[in-house]
Amino acid sequence: MEPDSGSGHIFTQYAIEQLASEENRRNSLTSRASATITASAALVTLLFGFVALSSKTTNYHLPVSARPWLVASLTSFTVSAVAAALSLLPFSVWTPEVDDLQAVFRTRWDSTPDNGRKTLLANRLSELASLQHSNNLRAWLVLTAIALQVIAAALLSVAMINVIAH
Repeated sequence: MEPDSGSGHIFTQYAIEQLASEENRRNSLTSRASATITASAALVTLLFGFVALSSKTTNYHLPVSARPWLVASLTSFTVSAVAAALSLLPFSVWTPEVDDLQAVFRTRWDSTPDNGRKTLLANRLSELASLQHSNNLRAWLVLTAIALQVIAAALLSVAMINVIAH
């Protein structure tokens, strides 16, 4: 067996660590998206409960000034949940095809360990680039969902101020 030459093992280890980090990032984004959907659903339920209670009270009419704010809040909560749900889609991530791996193994089986490490590192880096791309899209969707939730809460606050003021 040839001794390990150069710093290929360091680069390979670094690529493995980066892949693990991106997989952890994907799991974290998935958890945040699920929490955002849950929070939006709960807040929309409360919003509908408030409207239902206020409409059942004798002689109570929801102030006209509050209605557009409630509709905007509901819309924002709904779009937030949709953005979070989209982030949960199983995005395609590059992985080597089995046929390609078999061809590499057939043609490079007797090559040097350094050449084998270079091939594996190239595959890991391709996978890392693909995973980072899908995670960046997922992160943008989660950030959008959270921002819409904040906007929805602000809109709901304005609606409640209109209700209280009348």
